[in-house]
Amino acid sequence: MSRFDWDQADPDHSGSEERLRVIGWSPIGRLLVVIGSASGPRPRIISARRATKRERHAYIDRRS
Repeated sequence: MSRFDWDQADPDHSGSEERLRVIGWSPIGRLLVVIGSASGPRPRIISARRATKRERHAYIDRRS
């Protein structure tokens, strides 16, 4: 299983390309949200940040 194992489309912020939002644990134990583009031959990271409290709770609820 991948460290980033919850993903969903991000249509609100993707005018001309398909974007994906993933959430998961970093190697040092931080819960991160990563936005990437799935268009093209290789995935491209657009942004990465720590998960908000709301995102953290939603992620933990989905995992249990």
